[in-house]
Amino acid sequence: MIKKIKKILIVGGGTAGWLTAAYLKHNLSKKIDIVLVDSPTDATVGVGEATILNFNIFFKNCGFKIEEWFYELDATIKNGILFKNWNNEDIWHPFDFDYKIDKFNLWSNCQNLDFKKYVTNQYESSIDHNTIDLNYKNAWGFHVDCKKLVSFIKSKINITHINSKIVKIDKNGNNINSVTLENNEDIKADLYIDCSGFKKLLNKSDVINLENRLHCDTAIAGHVLYKNKEKELTPFVISEAVDYGWIWKIPIKDRIGTGIVFNKSITDIEETKSYFNKHWDNRIYTDLKVLDWTPYYCKNMFNGNVVSVGLSAGFIEPLESTGIALIMEGIIQLYFSIKNEYYDENIKAMYNCTMGSFFENSIDFINMHYSNVNRKGVFWKTIKDKKIINNTLDYYIDLMKEEEPLIFKLNPFSFFTSNNWYIWLIQLNYKLNKKNLQNYNLKDSPEKLLISNYNSFEKNRYLRNLNHYKFINEIYKNKNKEAFF
Repeated sequence: MIKKIKKILIVGGGTAGWLTAAYLKHNLSKKIDIVLVDSPTDATVGVGEATILNFNIFFKNCGFKIEEWFYELDATIKNGILFKNWNNEDIWHPFDFDYKIDKFNLWSNCQNLDFKKYVTNQYESSIDHNTIDLNYKNAWGFHVDCKKLVSFIKSKINITHINSKIVKIDKNGNNINSVTLENNEDIKADLYIDCSGFKKLLNKSDVINLENRLHCDTAIAGHVLYKNKEKELTPFVISEAVDYGWIWKIPIKDRIGTGIVFNKSITDIEETKSYFNKHWDNRIYTDLKVLDWTPYYCKNMFNGNVVSVGLSAGFIEPLESTGIALIMEGIIQLYFSIKNEYYDENIKAMYNCTMGSFFENSIDFINMHYSNVNRKGVFWKTIKDKKIINNTLDYYIDLMKEEEPLIFKLNPFSFFTSNNWYIWLIQLNYKLNKKNLQNYNLKDSPEKLLISNYNSFEKNRYLRNLNHYKFINEIYKNKNKEAFF
C-alpha cells in the first residue's frame, strides 16, 4: 500500500533530530509539514565531534555555507586520524587519496621504504609540521562542537518546534497513530522519525546484537583546555591506544574533546575514570560523562511508519567517526526514499537493506582495527583471544597475497574504500606480496619512482601549506571570512 506524506514528526532534539530536520526541510517539498518534538531534558550525547568527508557536502545540501557554519561550530580542520601507539607504533589514516601514481603496488616491490612516508599522503606535513593544504579542501573533514551544531541549526531553519515530553504513543502494530504530549496535545503524522537515542521511543524493532563482533561497549568523555595550543591544535584526530582501550583527542577552537573507549567487563568504570584522569594529568575540567551501550543496529530501521535515525538506529563505537557519518547517511537515504512524497513496502525494504549495508561495512572496518594488534595491557590481551569472523577482512588479506596488482574500488554502500582497507592492513603488518608490474611499462624502478614522487610532492609540502594553528587563529579574527573558503 502506498502511503502519502503530508506531515513528518521528528522525535528527539539532539544532533540526529536537528540534522534530519535541516536536511528534509531544505530538500523536500515545501508542502510537507515538518514538526520536531523534544523533551526539555533531551541533550546531545557529545561523544563524536569529528567528521568524515560527507560533512561539508551534507551541510551544503542543507543550504548552509561553510563560511557561516565553520565559525558558529568552533570548527577546525581534519586531515585524517593518527592512531598513536596502536600497534606499538603509530598508524596514519589520511583523508587525502589523490595518488598521482599507483603507490601501493609500487611499494609492494620495495618494502624497505617507510610506508607512511612514501605511500600515504600528508603524513609529515600533518604530523611533523601541523599544516593544512588549501588546494585539497575536498579532502578535509572537520572537528566541530556538536552542541553548537544543534544551536546553529535551530537558528537557521523554520519548522514547528515543540519542547515537550511525550507521555503516550498510540500504536497499531508497527504503525503509530499519534503521540500525546504532556499538555495532552495529540500529534498525528504520516511519517515518524525516531531520533530519541538509546531510548528508542518510537521504533522497538528487533536489533542485531554485535557483542560477538565488536570489542567496546563503554566510553567516558570530558573536555580539556589547551595547555600548549600551538602544539595541541592539530589538523587531525588522535586515537591513542592505551592499556585500557583507546583515547580520542579532538581539537576544536578553544578546547579538546576527549574520551576513553573500553569494555566494562574487562575494566571497571570507576577504575577507568581514574586511569583517564591520570592520563590527562588531571586536566579534565568538566564532569565526566559515562556512555555505555551494547553495540547493535536495528534490523528494520524503517519499520511501519517509523524511521530510526542516529543512536536509535544503532551504535558501533566512536572509532573512525562513524557515528555522525551514519546519522547523515541515514538522513540522505531517507530523503531519496521519500522525495516523491510517498513510501511503500518496497521503499522500506530498500532503505533497510541500504542502511544495513552501511552498518555492516562499518562494523567490519572497525573490527579490523583490532586484528593483528600486538600490544600489552589488560584490554588488548583479552581481545587478542576473541575470535571474530570478518569475511571482508579475509577478502582483502587474500587480495594482498596475490601476485596480481591491487585494484582500487569504491563500495557505494560503505564510507570506506579499498584504499582505506589497504592503508590499515599494511600498517597492521599483514603480508603484502610483491605485485607483478610487467604491464606497467615502468621507466624506472619502483623504489626510484616512489622516492621521486615523495621528493617532488610530499617532502616539502608543508612549505606550500598553512600552519593549522595560525590558520585557525587568523580566520576567527579575520573579517573577510569568505576569502578563506
